[in-house]
Amino acid sequence: MAPGQTNALQVSSGATHGALTTQYFTDIFIVTNSTVAGTLTNYLDLGAATNVPSRFYRARLAP
Repeated sequence: MAPGQTNALQVSSGATHGALTTQYFTDIFIVTNSTVAGTLTNYLDLGAATNVPSRFYRARLAP
């Protein structure tokens, strides 16, 4: 997640019964980080706190 890198936030509802699996993740937000070190980027997933079943998030380095 270095300055100038492009990152993607991914989400998954998980497998059967909400179990975490590395399959089924999809991009919901892609951002190119500022070249200024220490700069933050936020993403608000509306309703995330009340989602049923649970949702899992991860960030990945995008090409």
